[in-house]
Amino acid sequence: MRGSLQLNASLPCSSRLAAGVILANPPKSVNRQSPGEGFALSELMVIVVIIGILASISSFGLFASSRLWGLRSAAIELAGYLENAQAVAAGSTQSCFLAITGSGDSLQIGPTNVAGNACANIASVQLLPISIIPLGLNQPSLLSFTFNPRGSVAATQTTLLSAANSSNVQYCVQVLAPSGLVALGIQQGNICNHAQFK
Repeated sequence: MRGSLQLNASLPCSSRLAAGVILANPPKSVNRQSPGEGFALSELMVIVVIIGILASISSFGLFASSRLWGLRSAAIELAGYLENAQAVAAGSTQSCFLAITGSGDSLQIGPTNVAGNACANIASVQLLPISIIPLGLNQPSLLSFTFNPRGSVAATQTTLLSAANSSNVQYCVQVLAPSGLVALGIQQGNICNHAQFK
């Protein structure tokens, strides 16, 4: 057969095309999905709604626990400040007078303006550092602390820290007599339970 083109079936598809043969039914692409595979838009929307519901449920628990951690942080800050003041008074022959001032989340502790205050040079600090979630600190039950010379105290001094909507948890900070040691606890009834503070 002169002038006719013979098709060699053993040649790959690209070679057949190069030889000038046009294929009527090209092979299907490997990446093409057949109908019924994958997710419909409605199925994806249901998944997004379920994830949103789970996220909103967990955010309530996260919000409550972050408020408790903020309250705990304020108690630790107060205890640390009192320990520092006790150490200053322990090395002095003068008394140390401190007061809690302010209200709400802007409560701070610092030295009072009493003549001969051994703690006059200690800077005031805010009990609750700047926080994204407002805590709503309630006014502490005791607003002033006194350390005698050499860091002792005449009577145990206890203040309670609590916050609005914090599941009625109250942290107690005590300055124990006569040593002046500072202890943290959780208030249970009329007792400051130091073992419960973890």
